[in-house]
Amino acid sequence: MALLIVGSFILSSPIWIAGIVCLALWLAKKKKGKNVLGLMIAWIACFSVTAAFVAILAIGGAVLGVDGNADTQQQQVSTQQQDDEAQKMEAEQQREEQRQREEAEKQQAKENLQLTLDEASTYTASEYTPESFQKLTDAIAAASGTLADNQSTTRELNSARESVNTAINTLEKPKVYQSLPYIDVARNPDSYSGQYLTFTGRVVQVIESDSLNSIRLATDGSYDDIVLVSYSPSIMGGTRVLEDDTITVNGMCTGLVTYTSTMGAQISIPGMTADQITIN
Repeated sequence: MALLIVGSFILSSPIWIAGIVCLALWLAKKKKGKNVLGLMIAWIACFSVTAAFVAILAIGGAVLGVDGNADTQQQQVSTQQQDDEAQKMEAEQQREEQRQREEAEKQQAKENLQLTLDEASTYTASEYTPESFQKLTDAIAAASGTLADNQSTTRELNSARESVNTAINTLEKPKVYQSLPYIDVARNPDSYSGQYLTFTGRVVQVIESDSLNSIRLATDGSYDDIVLVSYSPSIMGGTRVLEDDTITVNGMCTGLVTYTSTMGAQISIPGMTADQITIN
């Protein structure tokens, strides 16, 4: 604005100079007593034209300034709108990428669950205990329902797969108890350690405690072929095993067991942990 006013004075300088000349002539002639009305009118006209010119320039500058400010504000608004639009598009793109990743993860979880279900279907009930196989059957049914439900989340699909895998890993084969000659087991008891065996004989000694009982079982009815049997009292349901009982024991061989007799001698015989004891 200041530049416009200064420029207007510079541009109107010829008119001002002419006005000053007219004023000088008027003053000179006034001293001579002449009529200088015409010169006064000329000077007033010059001054009026100059003032009008300056006013026009000032008004024009103000208008241009307002328009310039308006254009600047409009440009700033437009730039902000572009930035907002760009941010909106970027956020939308990120949401779309996230959705695609989640969809891919869900599809992978479905495929993994289907593979696990296919594996689970290869197991047969006859090879495992009823209890453990029933757990697998239940896990398969629940996982199949989760897989069929399109609303299932990735976490639910993975959890269903984990449940089926757990059921597979905890399948138990039924215990098959072997009836072997005592001499075979006594000759190399550690080679039978972990195997399920069955023995029938006469109880020659019972040692009872709160948590674990022990029996010395004579498999041939005498003291020659002794097996040391350990068992939890809970498997008897409250029934006690007594000396001279004839029993059948099913359990797992624990290899060679050494104990001290009442006479202080070290005795080593085959040992086993009983799962079942039947009083004959």
